[in-house]
This record gives sequence, structure tokens and C-alpha cells, in this order.
Amino acid sequence: MTGCHLRLVPAVDAVQERPRPRYSAWAPLPIAALVVAAALVSLLDPAGIHAIDATGPVGVGRAWFELLVVAPALGAAGVFALRGSRRARLVAGALLLHAASVSATLAIAMDGGALFLVECAVLGASAFALIDLHAALRDDRAWSWFDERAPLRAAAVALLAVAGACAALWVAQSVPAALAGAAPARLDELRLAVGPAHVSLVLPAMAIAGVGLLRRRPAVRAFAPILLGAGTLAAAAVAVAAAVGLVRGEAVAAVPSLAMAAAVVAGGATLGALLHRVTGARTRTR
Repeated sequence: MTGCHLRLVPAVDAVQERPRPRYSAWAPLPIAALVVAAALVSLLDPAGIHAIDATGPVGVGRAWFELLVVAPALGAAGVFALRGSRRARLVAGALLLHAASVSATLAIAMDGGALFLVECAVLGASAFALIDLHAALRDDRAWSWFDERAPLRAAAVALLAVAGACAALWVAQSVPAALAGAAPARLDELRLAVGPAHVSLVLPAMAIAGVGLLRRRPAVRAFAPILLGAGTLAAAAVAVAAAVGLVRGEAVAAVPSLAMAAAVVAGGATLGALLHRVTGARTRTR
């Protein structure tokens, strides 16, 4: 009679380490804290920001806009993105692109100082988060998230309109002064809201995405909400600056201010309708 031998094998696979969330899912939270720090320094110590008129309506409006709108939205988007919300990931992408564009402008304009390092941190963290988000959306086939009733044509028109309005604002400020051989009076302030990163990267990308949507390119769908959100935020920053100028009793150009306000309404409404048509409540964040 043979005995029974029990062999104890360690259950190596029984306990598996829980996968970590992707960088783009949790990065909005620390970036939001950095945005708050930068905005507070701009408001409390504007004299310490070199090469920028932080006391002008655009500087003050930008700081309040970042503090009261961008930072809280980044934090909320980060929380919901960690829970797997598809809409939150797209909104976080728009906010990260906005934060990267603004911080790039500010870092270029600053002449050293502690805030320069903060803006560089926001720029680097946001840029790497966008790269990781691009890979995540591609892996998750994010272009298939939208149902057949998604307002893609309206989104294309909004992308082209918002990009055109922001570009026209920059051209209206810089080209006449360049032809006259003089520096535009308010261009330094304008760069705080629609800066070189917007003009050279964001606005052309919005135009390309708009054309891609009109041509029914599926891959563009995943990034249209991100670009539309970033453009709408840039227009909102200009509109807030105009509102600050009105409150201060300063002269405000009516046509550009109304154009930016219209861009905010059109872009925001279209973005909301587009996000409403995202199918599936959650997706992978790991």
C-alpha cells in the first residue's frame, strides 16, 4: 500500500500585484496643484514675474481663470479619469493641452525666478501626460467611443470657427503693427491668453482635425474633443480678460471680445454635445 504524498506548491499566481493606473490618468491631480501655485503667485506677487505685465487685465484674468476654472476642472477630471470615465479622460486631455500651451508661453516670457520652475514643471508634466494619453486612446480605439448620432460635422465647424477666431485675434493685433514698423500695444498681454504654442501648434491642429472630421477620418474623432476643449479654453481666457478690463473701467475692443465670447459658447456647446454621445461609461486606465 502506497502512501499519499501531498506536495505544497506556493501559490505564486494566486496573489497578483494590482496594476498601476496610467500616468495620464493621475497626472492631472499634481498638475492642478502646480497650476494653483502659479496662479496664486501671479496674483499675490505680480512684480516678481519678469517680462510679463501680470497686473494688466489679461494677466489678472488669466490668473483668476487658471485658479477658479482650470485647476478645479483638472482635479475633477483626474478623479473621474482614475475611475475609468471616458468623458473625463477626454476633458482631462483638453485641460492638459491648455495647461501645456499656457505654461510654455509663460516659461518663455519669464526671466528666471521660482515661478519659472513651476511653469516648466507644468509644461513637462502636461506634455508627457498628453503623450501617454495619446497612446492610451489609440490602444483603447477611442475613435469608436462615439455613437452614430455624435455631432461630428458640427464639431468640425466649431473647430474651424474657434481656431479661426483665435488666429484672427492674433493677426489683428500683430500684422498691422508689423506693417507700420511698431510694436503692437497689447500684444504682450495677448500672448498670455493666445500664445506662441497656441498659434504654432494648437490652432493648426484644430484646423487639421476639423478638416479630418469633414472628410470622415475615424482616427480624428478621438482627439477632436481634446482640441476643441483646448481652443475653447483659450477663447475663454481672452473673454475673461475682457471682462476684467470692463470691471476696471478700461477700454476694451468690442468686436474681438464678442467674437471670443461667441467662440466660447459655440465651442462649449458643441463639446458638451459631443461628449454626451460617448458610449460606455468606463474604460481601462491601466
